[in-house]
Amino acid sequence: MSPKEYKQGMVINRWLHNLERLLYARAEWISHTNETREQLFTNDIGIKKKLSTYTLPNYPSGNWYTIASKVNRNNRPEIGFVYVGALSMHTMFTKEMALFISNNVGKCYWDIYSDNCEAEVMSFLKELAAPNISFKESVSYNTLPQILPRYDIGVILYKGDTPNYAYNAPNKFFEYSAAGLTVWFPPGMKGMMPYEQQEKKPFVLCVEFDNLTLPSESEARRIEQLPAQMYLAENVYSRLWEKINKK
Repeated sequence: MSPKEYKQGMVINRWLHNLERLLYARAEWISHTNETREQLFTNDIGIKKKLSTYTLPNYPSGNWYTIASKVNRNNRPEIGFVYVGALSMHTMFTKEMALFISNNVGKCYWDIYSDNCEAEVMSFLKELAAPNISFKESVSYNTLPQILPRYDIGVILYKGDTPNYAYNAPNKFFEYSAAGLTVWFPPGMKGMMPYEQQEKKPFVLCVEFDNLTLPSESEARRIEQLPAQMYLAENVYSRLWEKINKK
């Protein structure tokens, strides 16, 4: 979070952050999920002493890939979109995505898994009454590698209107990727730009959510069950484990 967000946000967050700052100079390990966020953190803190900062991505474990490779996609002719996580009408392209799906009945469908959804979102979806949008509520995290591979495209909807989201490659990206899904994300998410690619499966695409077009079935379907690039927790967490074991 940026200093501006702490200043304008909840009082309890500012209080906790001030307590947290007392630990920084003594900490053996302070990590952020990518290099940009790590650099922004060190710039914002303003502590002259060099801190023990590291980059530690939040990848799924290797068994996700094993489980996902054995799951068959639902036998439906339409292109399947999926979203997992919190939903907002103001900080996300929820409305734009829903309208796009509702305008393509018979061509695609969208399933939403969430336990943190604004009342305004639920009211909007209820009024829209699109037959090809289903609100599935939340599921256990450990069941996601069995659920996600049934779809074709995983969407990331954050507008990226704060540094916290702009410089973020969210957990759901790596989870979608582990399941072999094509991933759509908006231009405001600068933290996703290094992952954009169309040379290998699964595709990772930056799209304008206020001007979406439906891909052809061949573009949307996965060619390979597993992604070419595997993001494994075991590979990156070994560094932290080595640090702990030295103590």
